[in-house]
Amino acid sequence: MVLFGVENKKHTFSKKLSNNTDAYLVIITNEITNEIIQSIDRLNKNIIFQIPYNDFKNRDITFDFKVDIWVWNTFVRNIEYLEFRGKLVKNQFNVQHFECMSAIRGLYIGSTDYPLFDNEDVSKLPLIEYVSLNGYGLVIGSENMEKWLEKLKQNGYTYERCY
Repeated sequence: MVLFGVENKKHTFSKKLSNNTDAYLVIITNEITNEIIQSIDRLNKNIIFQIPYNDFKNRDITFDFKVDIWVWNTFVRNIEYLEFRGKLVKNQFNVQHFECMSAIRGLYIGSTDYPLFDNEDVSKLPLIEYVSLNGYGLVIGSENMEKWLEKLKQNGYTYERCY
């Protein structure tokens, strides 16, 4: 099941960078697929993937990211803010997914079950003005992820991370 919604509240990202009150498209699902991505209007520039809040006791907080890279790259060119409210798993989301994200300004990843950007070329990652890596557990770091965060910091950008 997939539900779509809209948020208009100010996010940490928009508070830090501007008075952005643009709508944030919220997609509630545990499975991110080609069909979901292709159904989104490409004019949406703020996207939030949210895990469903069905059963708080035995809640599945993971995303199964099943999007072909060519579908993803077509979709993300105009994205300014991308948020994953849940856990990314199985190395399904990596550097390759950022290569076409030239407009991205803000990124939030709630959690991972793998070292983010491990054994990947982080020189291909864009400089993102605001990055938050926390909230649904631990975003497992890698040496390459740390190098990228340090590069963001050296360029005057902000990141937050839970350890």
